[in-house]
Amino acid sequence: MQLEWAQEGKMWLGLVLMLLLCPSLEGQENSFTINHIYMEILPGQEVQNGENLTLQCIVDISTTSHIKPQHWVLFYKDDVLFHNVSSMETTESYFIPQARVYDAGTYKCTVILNNKEKTTSEYQVWVKGVSDPRVTLDKREAIEGGVVMVNCSVPEEKPPIHFTIEKLKLHANGFKQKREKKKSSYNQNFVMLEFSVEEQDHVIYFQCQATIFSENHMEYSRAIKSELVTVTESFSNPKFHVSPEGVITEGDQLHIRCTIQVTHLVQAFPEIIIQKDKAIVAYKSHGNEASYSVMAMVEHNGNYTCKVEASRISKVSSIVVNITGELLSCSVVQLYEMGENDSTQPRCPFHCLSAPVDEVKLSILLNEDVESGKAVVLRCSVNEASGPITFRFYREKETSPFYQITLNDTQAIWHKAKASKEHEGQYYCTASNRGNRVKNSPQSNILTVRVFLAPWIKGLIAVFAIGVIIAILVLGARCYFLKKAKAKQTPVEMSRPAAPLLNSSNEKMLSDPNTEANRHYGYNEDVGNHAMKPINENKDQEPQATRN
Repeated sequence: MQLEWAQEGKMWLGLVLMLLLCPSLEGQENSFTINHIYMEILPGQEVQNGENLTLQCIVDISTTSHIKPQHWVLFYKDDVLFHNVSSMETTESYFIPQARVYDAGTYKCTVILNNKEKTTSEYQVWVKGVSDPRVTLDKREAIEGGVVMVNCSVPEEKPPIHFTIEKLKLHANGFKQKREKKKSSYNQNFVMLEFSVEEQDHVIYFQCQATIFSENHMEYSRAIKSELVTVTESFSNPKFHVSPEGVITEGDQLHIRCTIQVTHLVQAFPEIIIQKDKAIVAYKSHGNEASYSVMAMVEHNGNYTCKVEASRISKVSSIVVNITGELLSCSVVQLYEMGENDSTQPRCPFHCLSAPVDEVKLSILLNEDVESGKAVVLRCSVNEASGPITFRFYREKETSPFYQITLNDTQAIWHKAKASKEHEGQYYCTASNRGNRVKNSPQSNILTVRVFLAPWIKGLIAVFAIGVIIAILVLGARCYFLKKAKAKQTPVEMSRPAAPLLNSSNEKMLSDPNTEANRHYGYNEDVGNHAMKPINENKDQEPQATRN
């Protein structure tokens, strides 16, 4: 028994030693090699946008060990590492849910085992199409002349993205494209564009399409429509009203009105303009009506246009006005013959004749001398003539009139509320009607208008002039007194006593006969002038000098 136990113990000890030695033996003898590596892309290398995509890296490794070796698997897209994993399996996968355009590219995988590595060939993956864009509007009801803000986005995609937005309006045959705008977004996956609401936009909608550049070609999304937008008219088409209705004859009072209806949603009234052959004859900035009134003449024939303009809207209507040249103002000429019963019978029918302008006179109301700031009023009149009469006011040496008016009257008035020096000069006027040619229009007398300054202006000028003179006098007087004071100060400085001389100099001066002579006659050098002293005063000083 003890022998059996001893033999069994030796066997277990050998087994333990074998187990302990196996790893070292295995590390020394095991070897491995990477046979091959490749990728499988499911469901294929080309997928539709939004489909799931799986990348599988399959590696075949041979080894002498019964245990699978630990290795690294690395996934690359366009030569950029985006995923790595440590594995003992032969297949490693990377799952891409709902593939988008930015997932397209060139893929490969690499396996690393200790100091050995192997890489697959490159596999090209295409993602077809772009996600549907989302179109949102800031309003569903708009007004003519307003704007609609359109937001087009592709949340699932990454920029850069190119957007195309179309504005379509309801047409008799369906919807028709009205305007198109394109914009690229390089940092965001959306754009916001503003569209103006134009004339005749009754019902509109917007359509958005996204485009992305991928692998040397463009991928397009579907064109997605927005909700419908109903448009309210800001103002109606302009309408003409002409009076008198029917036939308009020369001399009638022609009255043309252009009216519109404005909706309550409009913040500001549009401008209404009436034109005759492109020349503006009337306009209205605030209100819903503009009017033009004139004495009808043949030259008022033509095409009249009413144009209504807002910031972004313009509507136009046109009419043609035709004025006949029938004479309305005339003289009735009748010849009568006395009968037996003293009754009057017309000898011949009457005829309408146009009495031409014969004599024209220009006069000034009140006075020819007009005070500055007061009104100047000129009157051009004729003796007798048939209307309508065209009056023209001229300044001397000017060929074109500064004022013109056509009236069915024998006089015309021109006035200026506040006259100034520029209104001074010579004036004349002309008058003409159908009986006169324009070039042969009779001319009035020449009237001289003088404009003088008002008394208060003259007084103001006088006060100013007097003030200037007083200021000059004060300044001159001040300069004079300053100069005189400076002249007085100069002798005082010269009269100051000089510094005492040396003793030797004093003795020399005393011994000088000239000095003695000067002293005898009273010349005082200390003072510095020729003031003479009394002789008695000099004598009184001599004994004192002897005593000393």
